[in-house]
Order: sequence, then structure tokens, then C-alpha cells
Amino acid sequence: MSIMANEEYVFTATDAKNRFGELLDAAQHHPITITKHGRPVAVLIGFELYKKLKRMG
Repeated sequence: MSIMANEEYVFTATDAKNRFGELLDAAQHHPITITKHGRPVAVLIGFELYKKLKRMG
């Protein structure tokens, strides 16, 4: 199940595992938050955004 909260997509860890290919595609367009037991544990972002953030830091 995905939930859109504040223009960010949220998936449970189980859903992320089951829909990983879909999440990889979606992450090219917007960040994906992954939760476990209702708490955010990771964010999946596209590689282009990663490179941009890395250059900034």
C-alpha cells in the first residue's frame, strides 16, 4: 500500500519488497519513503537526484 503524504510517496517495507521494480521507476520522479512498523526507515531516490545531492555536500 502506498500513501501520498506531503508530496512524498510512502510504502511499507513489505510493499516495497513486493513492488521493488515499480518503486525503482517511481523513484526517478519523486522520493519514496519506506516505513517499518509505522516508522520511516529509508528513502529511495533516483540516481540523478543522488548525484545532485552529492555534489552539493
